[in-house]
Amino acid sequence: GELAAAATASASVQTVAVEQQFVQALNNMIKTGSEDFYEAARIVADNGGSVSTFYDMMQKQAAAGNAAAIAWRVMYQLPYTSIGTPEYDSMLRDLDNAMRAKYTPAYILSATIRHETDNEKAKQHLIEACKSGNSKARALYILHTGRLALDKLNAPEVRSELNKKNHYLEELVANLQISDIKIVEWMKKACAHGSVTAPFI
Repeated sequence: GELAAAATASASVQTVAVEQQFVQALNNMIKTGSEDFYEAARIVADNGGSVSTFYDMMQKQAAAGNAAAIAWRVMYQLPYTSIGTPEYDSMLRDLDNAMRAKYTPAYILSATIRHETDNEKAKQHLIEACKSGNSKARALYILHTGRLALDKLNAPEVRSELNKKNHYLEELVANLQISDIKIVEWMKKACAHGSVTAPFI
């Protein structure tokens, strides 16, 4: 009995430690404006957790108001949520909370979701994200304000971002291309400049 009690106590101490590391990883993401959940997932996996453990821990932190976890939950729910439903409105309210924590990816996510229904608010949220120096936000701002086209690649704002090796913009330029050779050429640039999606594409 004592052994079992000791084992249970030690497991719960370990659980608390893992949870603290997990929350720290999420808080680091908020601090740096990262949308890469690798570290949080690694902590769960390294401690014997599964996909469902990760899901449960994320849900718990989202419910507790963690901005990175909220953004993750919104991305998770988005494919299953229709515009105009109570779930959709609740998702937007969640994102508003994440934006209050000045979590840049929440601004970008909000702008992407609201682009169809509230273009003005979407633009404001992208501008907020751009203020933090986020290169994804700058690429999307160029796209959503109609400044991105094959014949506009020499426009000063586009040229400036391409000179900064903005791989998000390079991916968008690749998607504009008609010839496969050009698509590959632009995707290779994006790969070289740190894109994680370009290698898959």
